[in-house]
Amino acid sequence: KDLHVYVSIAPSFRGPYRVANDRVWPQARVEDFFFFKHQGKYHLLCEDNAGNITGHERWGAHLCSDDGIGGWKKYTPPVVYDHEIHWTDGTSLHAVRRERPWLLIDEGKATCLFTAVYDGVNTWNQAVPIHPEWWIQP
Repeated sequence: KDLHVYVSIAPSFRGPYRVANDRVWPQARVEDFFFFKHQGKYHLLCEDNAGNITGHERWGAHLCSDDGIGGWKKYTPPVVYDHEIHWTDGTSLHAVRRERPWLLIDEGKATCLFTAVYDGVNTWNQAVPIHPEWWIQP
């Protein structure tokens, strides 16, 4: 199954919209997008369904573009999250699934990454603090 990612643009949020790019990342199957702008570039967090970006099936991927329409490239590092959640007490949980990434951005800085988590029995939305060095990468 092929997942097509489109970017549409409009003069305002009311439209009219037109497709500006109908193959954002044709080499991979990606979904669950969080789109944002930081330091003059456009960023896309998503789930890498087949592992073509991160090298791991269903891990979180990070792509970057100068104009938000084309020229999408892997961000360095391309992995936003894996299936491990590390708790402050030193323990960790291996999630069966993590998906639907989004950021809490406070005064221009991402402070937490949220993902939907499934542990095999329960589901919830988990906040994970972001290390400052992740946010200042080029």
